[in-house]
Amino acid sequence: MSEPINSTGEDNNPFWRRWIPGTNASEENSQDTPTNSSSEHQDEGWLKRYIPAWFSNQESLEISDSTSYHQLTKKQIKILENEAEQGILKGHDTCCWFNETLNNKLLDSDGVLSVYNTGSATCPLPLSKYPLLPQRKSTIINAKNSTIIPGVSPTEYMHELPLKTKLAHAIKNHYNFISEKHLYLKQHSTLNFNEDTIIVISLHGSLPEKYERVSTGKLPTALELNDQMLKKLLNFDPHRALTFSFECPLDVKPTPMVLQETISLLKNWMHLFQDATRIFVIGTYHSVPLSILLTDAILDNFTITKLKSIGILGFESCLQGYQFWNHTAEITPQSMENPTFQVNKEKALFEGSSKLQQEVLSTYRNYRNPDGPERKELMNVLDKLLFHHPNLRISLVGKLYDNFLTVSQKLAMDYIHPMIQRRLWCDGNNMNLNYINVAKAIPDETMINLEQSFKIPIPEEREFEVSIMNNMLLAINLGHRQFIPFLNELSPFYISRSFNSSTCPALLKKQLQTESKAWQQEKDASFKEMVTDSEKILPKDITTYRVAFDYLHYKSHRSPDDIELKTSIFNDISILEGFIYDNIFTANLQAPVHLMMHHSSDNSKVLNSVNEYNLVWNFHEVMSSFIRIRNFPTLPGPPVITACMETPNSQSQRIEITKAIFDNTNLESCKRMEQLWRTYQTWNPNTTGLKKLHNILSVLRLYDSGEQLQKDVSIV
Repeated sequence: MSEPINSTGEDNNPFWRRWIPGTNASEENSQDTPTNSSSEHQDEGWLKRYIPAWFSNQESLEISDSTSYHQLTKKQIKILENEAEQGILKGHDTCCWFNETLNNKLLDSDGVLSVYNTGSATCPLPLSKYPLLPQRKSTIINAKNSTIIPGVSPTEYMHELPLKTKLAHAIKNHYNFISEKHLYLKQHSTLNFNEDTIIVISLHGSLPEKYERVSTGKLPTALELNDQMLKKLLNFDPHRALTFSFECPLDVKPTPMVLQETISLLKNWMHLFQDATRIFVIGTYHSVPLSILLTDAILDNFTITKLKSIGILGFESCLQGYQFWNHTAEITPQSMENPTFQVNKEKALFEGSSKLQQEVLSTYRNYRNPDGPERKELMNVLDKLLFHHPNLRISLVGKLYDNFLTVSQKLAMDYIHPMIQRRLWCDGNNMNLNYINVAKAIPDETMINLEQSFKIPIPEEREFEVSIMNNMLLAINLGHRQFIPFLNELSPFYISRSFNSSTCPALLKKQLQTESKAWQQEKDASFKEMVTDSEKILPKDITTYRVAFDYLHYKSHRSPDDIELKTSIFNDISILEGFIYDNIFTANLQAPVHLMMHHSSDNSKVLNSVNEYNLVWNFHEVMSSFIRIRNFPTLPGPPVITACMETPNSQSQRIEITKAIFDNTNLESCKRMEQLWRTYQTWNPNTTGLKKLHNILSVLRLYDSGEQLQKDVSIV
């Protein structure tokens, strides 16, 4: 960018030239007459009353690609800093915050700022602190209350490549047959990064406030994502960690334009990529396509000679577009299939958004269309990445329970490739395990460490809905693509307005508030008079885990300015750990494989009576295929959630690595089918969609045992 800073498309004069005195002197002298010169002096006198004193008599400022920060005067630096802050406030241009760390320091200190369309775009500004950070009074505690299926680490469901299979794959590859359908574990893995230079790039896209609330919920900033990732990476003792936090105007600019801005800013640090050994790119919702395109641009345009692995993590991605669902009684399946229903729901989503925002945000819907330009471009780039870069890993993670995107949409089930791993985050609050019930299930033991984690069984009335999704996703991760259509059919039933506090029906919200108020009044007698030391989170009178959980929940309601509990897919650090393990533990494919596409049918039609009947038959066919699978790992114990309180100063701990056991028979398939039959008998969901699914699968009540079900589906 060799032009002067802040140039706009609306005016030939750069913005700073129009408001800094003296910068246009030569142009004005060549054009002015005595008359307009007198007028200008009058204007200047009027303006001086409103211009800060340090702006006056400012020397000319030209920023080019060769301009160095150390060449600037203090006044020029101040101009650039204020200009960059204005760019951030406007939110129309991409900005980047760079940070380097070798210890536990926070990412919002000692960084370098670069904002597109300002002087800092080519002359980044070292700052002592990230600018414009909102002040936070409350202490934020990550109240983990969740589980991840089919597992946090690939070691929980993968194994090493056997020699016999390796030879078979080699023969198939020789004759151009598709061989490897899933990843295998490496024979030897290193669990530390003490010789690695790691680069982490996080991308956060802007959204209108209401759109964000009723769709994805509050998205984390890029700085917050990098803070979480760095906390987890420090467990692996990296030699050097470099982080880039990008705030992207994806609500007012199309993805290709934002991509060019991001690349332009990143080129300021192009030299750092030469020594990078591991690169991690993280995106959320509509920044996931951008993360894929950016990864491709980095690998094409940057010199990277020491790269061991590169990973892309997508939270709640829009890679497969979106579609609106409603299970309420007044909405019929036929009306949901009506295009007018979709248009009206989208209008409600865009309420309060500008016309420009609506035009840009509506393009993310187009990823649903297999023939749309957005999806075609993404498919081509993704295919190139997956085919030519064997050390690439893509991890997609989403919420099991949602009000907006289905599991198949957010996990992009149409994109088929062994190097794409998928996981689901299951919130205990949606499985009858809210904070109150979790506290009751925690042992009433003397507290040693507040960050102690506990395993709590999922209530038996909710176990089936988790188990069936776990088994389908596990089978797909292990290469059994025939289950994708069935998972697509299951997904819409997990949609409910009640899974988002901003869309929760008024009657249910009032009921929950009444119950919460009654509980708080009950706890007033125990906690109201307790005083907390200013340097501690808990009063000294609290000595057990159960009471500690109760107190923190109580305090977050009674004194939200002091303590805030967060439970979110974006705050669960074990997701980031699984992402790192995908890059550490999994081996490269023996031969490159092209991306394949599964073109889903319109899943809204599964909600009408005829197709619900077909779903029963599809379930029978799926179970017939399921029982023949021979590469399932040994079934662990009953599904559990992990509950713990992670305080701001807590040290992240690695999960215990468990290695799966395989017997290479269909015995595990039979056990899992037995589990499905057993858990269905006690299944009692509480949302309209899952209740419908419960009725559709009532055929399971016709069997007297899981063994009888196995015999039935085994008949060819």
